[in-house]
Amino acid sequence: MKQLFFLVIICFSFQNLFAQDKIDQLAEKTCECLKTKNFKNKTKEEIEMELGFCMISEAQKLHIEMNLKDESSMEKFGEKVGLRMATICPESFIKYLNQETKDGSTLMSDYLKEDKTATSIQKITGTITKFTKDDLAYLFVKTNEGREIKLMILEYFTNADKLIESSKDFINKKATIEFKEVEYYLPRIGEFVKMKEITSLSIE
Repeated sequence: MKQLFFLVIICFSFQNLFAQDKIDQLAEKTCECLKTKNFKNKTKEEIEMELGFCMISEAQKLHIEMNLKDESSMEKFGEKVGLRMATICPESFIKYLNQETKDGSTLMSDYLKEDKTATSIQKITGTITKFTKDDLAYLFVKTNEGREIKLMILEYFTNADKLIESSKDFINKKATIEFKEVEYYLPRIGEFVKMKEITSLSIE
């Protein structure tokens, strides 16, 4: 009985790892697909559709099953892939979010406007101590009171590209950071967790 139990656990763990590997591959391939697209003079909706087309096309190539008729399921699937894109190919993902739409705005500026109206923005000042990439990218800041705060990097904000490309230049620098508290599902631990997501970063 114990042997059967352990076999079930091992098989379940293997399936989860395999599924996660497929998602990682899809995230990488979707980023590569986006690089081939021309977003000039396209609306926000058209640019978002290009992402959807890339994701669905690459998913089919990787033999990932999706229920295209289930809008809710597809939205959750897209969010999961987007989270991995933000970690696996942050430069390409940020470039996509920063594409200028037909009306002169960017996808990211539109999202930030929506987020700020729905979520209160908080602010901290302190010294940047560490930048890491794991399931997501994280920035660690020690406040003037000596408390270390862990902040998540998910969506584009001012200086995000510089931070990702040359994070060492930011270490030990004084910074003012605006953030919002959000709840995300982390497959690595299998739980929903509340995290602090950066919306603005400025170096003193």
